[in-house]
Amino acid sequence: DFLYDNYGEKIISGVMTLNSMDEINWLQSKTGKKPALVGIDFLHCGRGYTWYDDNTPMNDARNYYNSNGIPALCWHWRDPSRKTEEFYTKSTLFDINKIFNPESDDYKAMIEDIDYISQFLLQLQNDSVAVLWRPLHEAAGGWFWWGAKGAAPCKALWQIMFDRMVNHNGVRNLIWVWTREPNDEAWYPGDEYVDIVGRDIYKDGDHSSQVLEFNQMNDLYGGNKMLSVSECGSFPDPDELISDGAAWSFFMPWYGDFVRKDKYNSMALWKKTLTHDYVITLDQMPNLRQYEKQKTNDVFQIGSSMNVYPTRFNNEINISNNQAIGKISIYNINGILIKNIKTSENKLIINTDNFSKGIYFLKSETRKTFKLIK
Repeated sequence: DFLYDNYGEKIISGVMTLNSMDEINWLQSKTGKKPALVGIDFLHCGRGYTWYDDNTPMNDARNYYNSNGIPALCWHWRDPSRKTEEFYTKSTLFDINKIFNPESDDYKAMIEDIDYISQFLLQLQNDSVAVLWRPLHEAAGGWFWWGAKGAAPCKALWQIMFDRMVNHNGVRNLIWVWTREPNDEAWYPGDEYVDIVGRDIYKDGDHSSQVLEFNQMNDLYGGNKMLSVSECGSFPDPDELISDGAAWSFFMPWYGDFVRKDKYNSMALWKKTLTHDYVITLDQMPNLRQYEKQKTNDVFQIGSSMNVYPTRFNNEINISNNQAIGKISIYNINGILIKNIKTSENKLIINTDNFSKGIYFLKSETRKTFKLIK
C-alpha cells in the first residue's frame, strides 16, 4: 500500500549493502540521512561457511523494518549441486534444465535450497516483516546459471519457486520483483507471479531519468505493474525524474564504489537527492506495520487514449487525444532530444521533413511513449 500510494508521486531512496548496514552508515556519516530502502543479499546463506552467520540477512531486514525501512532481498544463488561455490555461468556447469526433471538430483538440490531460504523468510513473516523479494535477477542476460539455458527453464524455476514458497511453505510476506532485461518478454513469469518489475541500469555518470526505458516498460506491461530501478551504478537526478515524469518506485545503487566514488555518484548529488522533496528517506517513512492505503482507486495505470499515426503521402505525424495533448518530446534512438512541442489542443500535426531515416521515440506528457520509424 505504501509503494502504491507513492508511485508517481515520489521516489523511494535505496542503497545496496555488502556487510550489515555498511553503505547505510557511510551515507549517514556523510549526509546525515539514511535511505528508506536497504538491499540485502542471501549470497552466503546455506553454504555452511564457518565465518558467516546465516541469520545475518534476516536480522538486518528485521532491524531496518523496525526502523520503518524497506528491506529488498536478492539472492546470488550459488551452484545448488555444491560442486562449485559459483553463480556465474562461466564458472559453473550446473544445469537449470533439470528443473523439468523432478527425479533428478539437481532438481532436488534446487528445491532444498528454496526451502532453506524459505525458513528465514518465514521467521520474518512471524515478526510481521514484509520484504521486496528479487530472485533470479537479470536472467535473460545469461551471465548467471539460472539464465544460461534460455527462457523456458528460468520461467519454470520462477514459477516453481513461487509455488514452493507461497503455497507449500506458506511464505506470504513477499512482494515479488522481476528484473527485466532487454527483449526478455519470453522470460517473464506472468502477471500472477510478479508484483513489481525492476530494471538494473549501469551507465556510469548518467543521472538522467531513464525515461525512455521507463515508458517502454510501462507500455510493455500495460501500465499495470509498478516499475523500479532495482539496481544501478549512477542513480537518476530527482529533478530529471520530475521533469520527464519517469515514475520509478525506487532506486538502489550497488554497494562499494557505486555508492562512494564520484565517478558514479558525487557527494553533492547524494546530498541533493537525500534532501529533495521528491525523494523519500528513512526519517520520512511511516510505521509500515500500521500503514493504511491512502489512494482509493483499485488500479494504478499510467497511460492515455492518445493515438499517433503517419500521413500516408507526406512526412507528417498526426497526434490526437481525448484531452489537451500538452507537451510532446521526440528523441532519437540514442536518447537525444530532437523536438519539443507544447499545445493545449487535442490534435497536432508534426512535420518530419528534417528527420533522418531511423528510429525515434515520441513521449507525451501523460508518460506514454510511441516508437516511430522513418
